[in-house]
Amino acid sequence: MNTLKALLLIATALFLGGCASTPKSIAGNYALLSLTGSDATIDEPIIMHVRDTSIAGSGPVNQWQAPIEDDEIGQMITTRRAGPPNMMQFESDLISALEGSEFELDGRGKLTFTKKRKVTAVFQYVDVEPETSASKE
Repeated sequence: MNTLKALLLIATALFLGGCASTPKSIAGNYALLSLTGSDATIDEPIIMHVRDTSIAGSGPVNQWQAPIEDDEIGQMITTRRAGPPNMMQFESDLISALEGSEFELDGRGKLTFTKKRKVTAVFQYVDVEPETSASKE
């Protein structure tokens, strides 16, 4: 009887161990859905490319990127082009919302960025490639 209990315990442990899932990769392209606290508006979509170790994007004026360190967005670096004031303000708000934020990907492809438990930006997974500097020129 003890052998049967041991086999049942081992089978249960293997079954439950097999149910554990590894975290889904966040890698992919995401379109900005909302930016909290920004009064500026733009007409063009903002697409961000996410890898497991970094984010990068273009728009509305400059290109920007940052590392992902310990599940947080690290220091953002950007190009320094000038543009219309409303676009520059929007971009500044976006950079501020992302830099230093934590993020979470839900099961439907929504990538939410937060600071101190407050949502700063929300992106949605999309099936497109981000614009490169070569395609902008």
